[in-house]
Amino acid sequence: ETALRYSVEQVTALRAYGEALQKGYSIVQEGLHTIERIKKGDYLQHLTYITGLFGVNDALKNNHKVANLLSLQEKRVRGELQFKRWVQQDEYLSKEEKEYGQQLFQQLDTGGYAMVEELYQIISSDVFSMDDAGRLQRMGRLEEQLMNSYQFSKEVERRLKALALLR
Repeated sequence: ETALRYSVEQVTALRAYGEALQKGYSIVQEGLHTIERIKKGDYLQHLTYITGLFGVNDALKNNHKVANLLSLQEKRVRGELQFKRWVQQDEYLSKEEKEYGQQLFQQLDTGGYAMVEELYQIISSDVFSMDDAGRLQRMGRLEEQLMNSYQFSKEVERRLKALALLR
């Protein structure tokens, strides 16, 4: 009878131990599932953010700065073409001065076209991975560079015309 009572106590203790073990296992299992859900959610959130960096907001593509930059480049190119014709026809500038003017405007053309190409890359999807603020900042820098290029070309044009008038 003592052995039987001892066996019953052991079975009862083992059941209590088993229940505690099962409860602990359930808690661990729930914790692991929670961690997995958080991990997947975090991954999806990051994936959505990073994927969004490659897309370009339509409002950004249609931003007035894009039209202003393209208009400024067109204005600069048209002015340079007129000036190049004038330089070729002017009889008061020396051959070296004409060549200098042509080389200078050729470099400005190359730089201007590179800036327009960068603008198209900024407003195109899958080229740069940046947020809208970064794209706007880069467009602002391009606008400043194009404006400086335009002003420089006008200053060179003004000086060469003044030089020709002095002769």
